[in-house]
Amino acid sequence: MAITSFTFDHNLAEKFVAFPYELYRDDKNWLPPRRQDIKAQLAATFPFYQKADNRHRHFLALKDKKVLGRISAFINQKLKNDKEKPVATIGFFECVPDKAVAQDLLDTALSWLEKEAHSGDIWGPMNFDIWHGYRFMTKGFGRSIFPGEPYQQAYYPEMFQAYGFIPRQRWFSLEYNSINSLQYFYDCWLQRYHELVDQGYYFAHFQLDRFREELRRWYQLLLPSFRNFLGFTPISEAEFTALFLPYRPVFHSQLFTMVSDETQQLAGYGCAFPDVGDALRALKGRRDIYHLLKFRRQMCKAKRVLLYFGGITPAEMHKKSGLGHAIFSYIIGQIITAGFSEMTLALVAEGSRALRLLGDQVADFRREYELYEFSRRTK
Repeated sequence: MAITSFTFDHNLAEKFVAFPYELYRDDKNWLPPRRQDIKAQLAATFPFYQKADNRHRHFLALKDKKVLGRISAFINQKLKNDKEKPVATIGFFECVPDKAVAQDLLDTALSWLEKEAHSGDIWGPMNFDIWHGYRFMTKGFGRSIFPGEPYQQAYYPEMFQAYGFIPRQRWFSLEYNSINSLQYFYDCWLQRYHELVDQGYYFAHFQLDRFREELRRWYQLLLPSFRNFLGFTPISEAEFTALFLPYRPVFHSQLFTMVSDETQQLAGYGCAFPDVGDALRALKGRRDIYHLLKFRRQMCKAKRVLLYFGGITPAEMHKKSGLGHAIFSYIIGQIITAGFSEMTLALVAEGSRALRLLGDQVADFRREYELYEFSRRTK
C-alpha cells in the first residue's frame, strides 16, 4: 500500500470523489452527495483555497491502483479554539475496515500538518470549517439519515480514538413521532409568544419569491447568533448565498420565521425544513428528468420536519426577553398547522440552551455525534 497526495490534480480528484460511492454502495441509508458538489470543493476555485494563508493537502491510500482510504488536512487561518489558539482540521475521511490503513492515513495527514509548522490542536472530522461536513455519528446507525446529518461507517470513531483523538464536543438529534409531543412543545411557550407580539415583536415568514433578499436578512441574523458556536468562522455574504441557493426547493415559507423587535430591528430566527431524505435517496445522486420526478413525488410524501432551533442576536440575548422560547412555540405551531406529525430536533449541542427548552419531554429516539480533538504531546 502507498499513500499519494495532491492539492489540485484532476485524475486523483476523480478517485478521491469516487471512493465513497464504492464504499457505501450497499448502504441503503447513505445519502450520496452530488459528485459535482464534491468535485467543486476540490477545485482551485473553491473559496477556501482563495483565502490568504489557508493551506491543504489531500491523501489517497492505494494498493494496486485500488483506493483503500482517503483523508484531507486543512489549515484554516481563521479557525481558533476557545483560547484563541490556531486549530487545524482533518476531513473527508473514508476508509476500508482496516486499522493499519487508517493509521497510515492519519500519520501522513498529521505529519504534513507538522511540516507546515502547525503545532496546535487538530479537530476532525471537519471539511474546511463548520459550514461544510463535520462530526462523526456515534449513535443512530441503521436508521435513514436526514439531509445534513453526519453519517459514516460505524467503525470510524474507534479508529480515531485508537490513534489518540478524544471527543471534543457532542451533539444530539431527538426524534418526536407523535402529534402529542408537538402540541406539548407548542403549549409550553405560547404565552411568551403572545406577550412579545403584544410588545410589538413581529414574526415574519420567509418569502420565497424574494429568496436572495431573504437570504441576506438571514445572513445578518445567523452570523452574530452563531459567533460563540464551537469552530465558528465568519464567511462572506457571497459564500453564504452560494451555500444555500441550491437548497431553495426545500425551503418551506411557513416553517421559517425571522423576528423583528419592537424597534423593527432583526432579533432572531427559527427554521424547520421538511425531511426530504427519502426524496434525495430516490435521486441516487443524479439529476436527470426521471430521478427528478421521483424526487418530487417523494417530497410530497414527507410527514417529518427537521427543526433547527435557530438563534437570537447578542443584543436580544442581553435583553433576556424570552424570544428563544417564543420562536420555539411559534415554529411548532406552524409545523402542526402545515400538517406535519413528526419532528426531529436536529444537531443540538450538548449543554446548549436549546436542550433546556425540552424540559422533561423524553425523545422517542436519540442520535448522537461527536467532533474529535488531537493534542500533540509536549516533548
